[in-house]
Amino acid sequence: MSKKILGIGNAIVDVFVKVDEDFLLKNSLIKGSMKLIEKDEFEILKTKIKIEKIEAGGSVANTMAGIAYLGGHPSFIGKINSDEFGKIYKKSLEKIKVDFSYSEKNENLPTGNGKILSVILADAPVHAESAMTAASIMAQNNVWYPYVEMANDENLKGLPAQLRMNAIAQHGGTTKAKFEAYSLAASIVGKCEFCVKAHYDGLKTMGYTVEQLRDIGRIAAVMNSVAKVLNS
Repeated sequence: MSKKILGIGNAIVDVFVKVDEDFLLKNSLIKGSMKLIEKDEFEILKTKIKIEKIEAGGSVANTMAGIAYLGGHPSFIGKINSDEFGKIYKKSLEKIKVDFSYSEKNENLPTGNGKILSVILADAPVHAESAMTAASIMAQNNVWYPYVEMANDENLKGLPAQLRMNAIAQHGGTTKAKFEAYSLAASIVGKCEFCVKAHYDGLKTMGYTVEQLRDIGRIAAVMNSVAKVLNS
């Protein structure tokens, strides 16, 4: 019997636009950043951009969407206004088969009243592929290195693993630091002590703070819990 997951949260609307480097510089925006903006600032930005896509957003709804894509059966409860954004929000969740139970109001405030400006990298698909590459390689390493440690045979330790890990040299198509972060998250889930220590120390050497390393562990913990629920 498949498990059902319910999320309750704010119905935040994601508005997607494409801009160039000059736009970022003129508006003091940094790639990969996120900040809260007031309504007036949002209205000014709207006059300078062309909206390409509007979808349901917010951390809870995004989590439910991720579960739906993984084959789960999530539901979401939130509040929307009877406006254009509200209609788009409903259709966006229905399209990906998230069961949306909502309270619809007719108020002056628009759906997704809170405004968060996120500057997302255009090469996000590359990072997704890199993360999957890291997960694939770590699935091997997270078994091999604990095996070597448990066997406790010096001759075995001296032998090459002879596992295909060529993608490590290219960092999975992304930066070395990002690939190390993906590898650390996968190793945390895989419970490979040697692997975790190696990637953790590597990221500290590259300048990652303890807080950033903590967040990698938090992400790994959440992804592991979702996988457990979906596979139970």
